[in-house]
Amino acid sequence: LPLPVVSIGNLVHSGTGKTPVTLALAHSLLTSHALPPAILTRGYGRALPFLHRLRPSTPPFTARPDRTPVAAAGDEPAFLAAALPGVPVVVGADRVAGVRYCGERWPGVKVVVADDGFQHLAVPRVFNVLLVDAMRPAEWRGGGGGCGCGIRIRIDKGDDAGDGARLIPAGPLREPRAAAGRADVVLVTRAPLAGFAFGVAAGEVVRGVEATYREFLRDEEVRVVSCPIEPRAVRMYERGELRAVLAPGEALRGERVVAMSGIAGPGSFVAELRRLGVSEVVGRFDFADHHWFGAEEVAEVSRAAARARAVVCVTEKDWVRLGAAERERMGRVAVVEVRAELEEGVVEDCVRRVREWRGVG
Repeated sequence: LPLPVVSIGNLVHSGTGKTPVTLALAHSLLTSHALPPAILTRGYGRALPFLHRLRPSTPPFTARPDRTPVAAAGDEPAFLAAALPGVPVVVGADRVAGVRYCGERWPGVKVVVADDGFQHLAVPRVFNVLLVDAMRPAEWRGGGGGCGCGIRIRIDKGDDAGDGARLIPAGPLREPRAAAGRADVVLVTRAPLAGFAFGVAAGEVVRGVEATYREFLRDEEVRVVSCPIEPRAVRMYERGELRAVLAPGEALRGERVVAMSGIAGPGSFVAELRRLGVSEVVGRFDFADHHWFGAEEVAEVSRAAARARAVVCVTEKDWVRLGAAERERMGRVAVVEVRAELEEGVVEDCVRRVREWRGVG
C-alpha cells in the first residue's frame, strides 16, 4: 500500500471510544509531529454505498436526513470532518481501496488513521491500537462483578455484566481475546469514569484490565495504559440556537436533566452526566447506535423535559443526527463535548513506527 496505516479498534461490537481516540491521534499527528493524516472510516448507517471523501459542512443540517452530509456518510465521519477541517475523511467499507485512494488523491498525506480497523487484516498496519472500555465490568478479571484486584463492583442494569469472553451473539466479542496479540498498545478508555461509577480507583480498574489481557499480549513491551475520555465543554442551545459554551464543571451542576442518546454505551453517558453534578436524571431515552431521531421521538423527549423543567442532554454524535427542524422544536439542550487524552508516550511510539516505514517523515 502507498501509505503507512495506524489502526484504532476493539474486540467488542462497539462503544469503546474509537471516534474520540481517532480524533485525538489525528490531531496530534497533524499539529505536533508534522505527519498530515487522512482518516479512513466505514461510516455506519450511511446512505452512499461507494468510497468517497466527506467534505465538512456547516451545521445546522437540513431536516431531510437523506439529503444531509451526515446521512450520506454517517454520523461519525461527519463529526470527524467538522472537528478536523484540514484532514481528509474518507468513507468506505473497502479499507485497501481506501488507503490507495488516500495515496493517489493527497500527495501531502503521510499516514492513514483507520477508525475501527483492528479486524481488517488485509490492511498491513505499522501500529495497532486496541481499545478496552473500562465501563464494561466484564473486561475486568472476574467478569460479572469482580476484577483482578479482588474488588467487587456494583453493576447497574444495562451494563455488560455477563460473560465478556463470549463471541457475538452469545457475548460482546467480535473475535476471541487472544486476538489482542496483534496490539502494539492497549488503551483502557474511561477508567476515571468507571472509577466514579463503580466506586473504585481508576488505577485499580486499569490493573484489572491488564490482568485480563496480559496473557494474550505479544510480549511485555506491549503496554496497557489509561486513556481518559473527558468532557471538554458543554454547548447550550435554545430551540436550535447556540446560547453559550460552558465549562463542564459548571454547565449542568444542580440541573434536572433528560438524557437522549443513540450510542452504543448509553449507560456511560448517563454516568458522565451524574459525574458532572446533575441533581437528577429525570428521564432516559436510549435509542440504537447511529439512530436517526424522528420528529415524534424528539417531540416525546421535549415534552418529558418540559414537564420536568429539565434540560435535554445529548452527545456530539447525537446532535449531528438531529436536523434543523428537530433542533428548533427542542427547548433547552446541552451538547456534551468529550475528548480523548492520549499519553504522549503512546503517540511517540506511533510516530516512531510511522517514520520507520520506508523513511516517511
